[in-house]
Amino acid sequence: MITGSSANVLDFGAIGDGSTDDLAAFNAAGATGLPVYVPPENSYSLSAKPSGSFWSTSSVTIAGAGRLDYSNVSYPFVNPSAPRNVVQYRNAGDIYIRDKYFPMGGFRFHGQYQKTNVPTFSSVSQQTTVSRTTDLAFGMSSDVKENWYAVFAVANDGDANCTFEIVPFLRADSVATDTITLRKAGENVHTSTPQTYTWGADALNGADILVITETKDSRANAFSGRTTTVTDSTTTTITLDDIGAVAAADWLLPAPLGYDHYRYCCSFYIDTSEVRNIADSGRLVKTRGSYDQSGTNTGLVSSFERREPGGNICPLATAVYFRSTCQFSTASTGNYNESFAIDTAHDVSGAQWRKLYTSSDSFGSGEIYVPFSFGPQYYFKNSGTLASARSLGQQNLYGWLEP
Repeated sequence: MITGSSANVLDFGAIGDGSTDDLAAFNAAGATGLPVYVPPENSYSLSAKPSGSFWSTSSVTIAGAGRLDYSNVSYPFVNPSAPRNVVQYRNAGDIYIRDKYFPMGGFRFHGQYQKTNVPTFSSVSQQTTVSRTTDLAFGMSSDVKENWYAVFAVANDGDANCTFEIVPFLRADSVATDTITLRKAGENVHTSTPQTYTWGADALNGADILVITETKDSRANAFSGRTTTVTDSTTTTITLDDIGAVAAADWLLPAPLGYDHYRYCCSFYIDTSEVRNIADSGRLVKTRGSYDQSGTNTGLVSSFERREPGGNICPLATAVYFRSTCQFSTASTGNYNESFAIDTAHDVSGAQWRKLYTSSDSFGSGEIYVPFSFGPQYYFKNSGTLASARSLGQQNLYGWLEP
């Protein structure tokens, strides 16, 4: 049945419950030659791309904002735990992606892509330049400095090669109902600092979004990994179809819009003026250290105190590498110990030092590795006869693990 001047897929038998195969209804609606209307309140699962060339050309218009899920399309199995792509610094404005083939696995979270039966596209060259001036997603007129960014490979069915888009990581500042006001998403941001992006109104509407952290089991900023959809957006806010338990300081990552397929590749940081130089092994990523001085940086810390490296390292990191430093001006000698924990009760790493001389001295640990447990955070305390004489304590963050 045809309704008005368009063909509503519901009139041709579509169910729109997100699990029933609605392919036959879409084929029937498209065969009318009229604009196809996809009601926005439903989610449609299709076992294949609808038949007819009109689905990949402009001869039939798809109206409405209903979600189409082609996850049932028959593609070869791709190991979801296969390596992510490697990012390489090129210059102040560009990075390299050092791979040729890109299985379109969607988002990647804690070492696994979210889709397994996916098509693979090749890039034009083995080492592709991705530019922060020409490859920004969502129509952004410019990037925002002091922000983390992700690179996605994107493609449509029938494309000879994939292309690449740069997407900012987003951080929640506050939440009202289903709408998130965005916070600055860079280094050492532990208080409310509103952020404005350079896309237009509604630019993210319909985008898939990965919820990296939210409150889980009563723990704020805990790892999540679920996906939802942006239903509305401005330069300072996004509204989600399912807000879940997202709250202040939580991290999110949207996917580029307008493509049949996408793949998260890697992440990088833009500081006050340029791309930060990093070295990436595909798992371990190292960079010139930025320091985290949050919390008490003088004296004794007798109970574990939370540290938040978020913003200093990639929001998708599963562990942090750092060097701990402090100074002692006391003439006393004695022992000094530092402990680092995954929560307030279980230490997993530490450093010890003995001051032998009655003069001012400084302490610097070797590189310390702390994996995250419930979220991107770790805990610190110190002890020993010199702990109360400590000053200028900080952790210099030199890298992270992103499997």
